[in-house]
Amino acid sequence: MWDKMHQVTSYVYIAVVTAAVLCGCTASMPSKKDRKARMYDPVVEVGSEVEGYTEKEAPFKLYIVDELNDGEMLFLKAELVPKVKWDADNVVVLLRGLNKGEVISEKSFCFYAKCSDKPDYGRDWLEPEVGREFSLSIPAKGISDYQLEVLWGDDAKAYRAHAGSTASLKKPFLRKVEVYRKPTDCGHNNCPESVSVRGEIFNPEEKVLRDITLGAGFIWVEPGKKHGNINPSAEQKVELSGVDIAPGHARSVEITLDKLVPVYQHGRYEPVVRVISYRYK
Repeated sequence: MWDKMHQVTSYVYIAVVTAAVLCGCTASMPSKKDRKARMYDPVVEVGSEVEGYTEKEAPFKLYIVDELNDGEMLFLKAELVPKVKWDADNVVVLLRGLNKGEVISEKSFCFYAKCSDKPDYGRDWLEPEVGREFSLSIPAKGISDYQLEVLWGDDAKAYRAHAGSTASLKKPFLRKVEVYRKPTDCGHNNCPESVSVRGEIFNPEEKVLRDITLGAGFIWVEPGKKHGNINPSAEQKVELSGVDIAPGHARSVEITLDKLVPVYQHGRYEPVVRVISYRYK
């Protein structure tokens, strides 16, 4: 029996210098027949030069086809539909299990060979508007919600290169995160807000964590809705140079984003931050 996970409050995190941390997501997903109203459509700046694609336009549509939670495992079937012809070697899909915003498990799917930087097969292309279905599963125990993310361009290459050398290592994450909003003094009502975030970057491994790069930005959320894991457009990248975190330890961080956020009655801008890359030593 299909056991839909309950929808829970999404969490938005942020971290250090001009950027932020990771996010929340939705738990109840659309069936294939009503997916048009509930698709993910991620947008990320990657600087890629692809015919028919610009940085402000998502090169993919991502649909949740079905999900199954049997109490032990969460099984997810999804479909990726390219808007333009795309190199299959240049896209990675991640499924993360979250507990109150903290990443407790992660599984990746690559359309080309293994999720490493050492391909084993011949070249493959994803054709425009031709969907590719795939399946991912993670342990269901301790999960309050989950996150489905698409990486492409430089982000996909960085992930595959990293996965090839640290496939069994856990990913660092932010915890104890608090978002602060402060109205500016503009002389009238609904002045833009300054957004800052405090939290901790936690190292879950038995190696020193270093060379951390974060990505941050804002996404638009309509009233009464939660945001899925949509990477923000105009994403800022922040390199935490000189920051080493010992095994099992955390480093406190605080940041004020460099963009003021307009205030509207018909929706809001939510900060989204993610760990783009890192290295264990």
